[in-house]
Amino acid sequence: MTAHIRAHGVELEITLQHLIMRPTVLLAALGQEARSLDIAEITTVELSEQATAFQHGTVRIHSAQGTITELTFSPGTAQRQQRFLDLLQQAQMGSLPDEHPDPEPEPQEEPQREEEHELNFAALDVETANSDWGSICQIGVAIVRAGVVVDKRSWLCQPPASLSYFDPMNTAIHHITAETVVDEPPFAQVLGEVVEYIGDLIVIAHNAQFDMTALRRAAQAAGAPIPTLAFGCSLTLSRAAHLGVENHKLPTLAQFFQIDFHDHHDACADALACAEIVLGIAQKAHYEGSIRGLYEHFHFNLGSLNADRVYPVLKQPSAYITDDATSNAHSADDSTAGSRVGKEKHENNSRHNRNKWEKAATPEIIPQPNEHADPQAPLFGQCITLTGDFSPFDKAVLWEKIAYQGGIIAKNVTKKTTLLAIGAWESITTKQKRAEELIGKGQDITMWTSRELFDALGLDPTQIEEEQPPF
Repeated sequence: MTAHIRAHGVELEITLQHLIMRPTVLLAALGQEARSLDIAEITTVELSEQATAFQHGTVRIHSAQGTITELTFSPGTAQRQQRFLDLLQQAQMGSLPDEHPDPEPEPQEEPQREEEHELNFAALDVETANSDWGSICQIGVAIVRAGVVVDKRSWLCQPPASLSYFDPMNTAIHHITAETVVDEPPFAQVLGEVVEYIGDLIVIAHNAQFDMTALRRAAQAAGAPIPTLAFGCSLTLSRAAHLGVENHKLPTLAQFFQIDFHDHHDACADALACAEIVLGIAQKAHYEGSIRGLYEHFHFNLGSLNADRVYPVLKQPSAYITDDATSNAHSADDSTAGSRVGKEKHENNSRHNRNKWEKAATPEIIPQPNEHADPQAPLFGQCITLTGDFSPFDKAVLWEKIAYQGGIIAKNVTKKTTLLAIGAWESITTKQKRAEELIGKGQDITMWTSRELFDALGLDPTQIEEEQPPF
């Protein structure tokens, strides 16, 4: 007689002799092994925390040897948690229900609000040991359910061995040293715990392209499976919200939203601030709904991290189409306005398309990389291609600034490309498609939004736009 049930991160098998706990495929790949308890050795089964719609549940199992095994049940699985307790008690009494080839379906979970109606997400931040983005030495996560921060955790870890050097410049910022993490678990182990903790929540980070690329690079360096995550960026969201702040750094935004923010560059503190900022933006926008819906409200598509690539948070294509470009749909009454209106509309559309291509045009002369550039500059040594519209900046200006940092500029995406910056466009460009094709073949290409490029170059498009006369 055997019974099966699922807990958070493990599949449980209950027989009259054993309780077997098998990790999920991802956690097994990260090194977690199956465990077994003898039913006869179990002395006490303790319901420590009841699972609710928003909180994890916990069961502690005490053995005659003095060991304690803790099992976690996901939010909304109170009936499954109780079913496990009942099955374990029956096994201790020497009786289990027979499983049939077509097993009885699991009981319904506790009623939950559907995901599209609530603000659920995991805010995340990483700190690195040196300038290599993969040298992660700390990860912090804050869990938000139904618009409320319900939990937070922090992990110190040893960076991947090949990236484990602690730069004094980084240490001066976050105060983490090699001695701090000498007794901490390796990154690969911590990554598994973080992934399990996040579950299926969408991840939000401040300048998310950095954090997601850091996770991917660290996993590669550590030989660990790269997790699959959907993610949003609080930096992108704060800019789109037009908050009227001096800049969009975490401390500035925390002050704007009156968030109690201390220990900047502690990963957990930064993750918590990120979560509160997103909640503040949603409240200011009078938005009620899911985290995915919040990004759609501001006309963004979420990014994604997987084994193949880090795909950035991007403006939805429809958000770039002007009134001229979308004015083709008119009522029957509009059609009676005569050929003059049709001619004007055609001229407007032609002018719009001409201006669009002019903005995206590639300059003829490529500046050479600065031989005396700072090796710590964010674009130093990168082979960079631009695609799309980068208004209000001309591409020639961007090229000059990239070259000044020691970046190598290429007009097209090639096998040497390491970074593709994606500006506004009405559809996926040929260069982006080529980059995705190369990424699919194993090439390591990072994709940035125009905002991320502007940040790396120290440019503020809002200041340029505000200086333009209202023609």
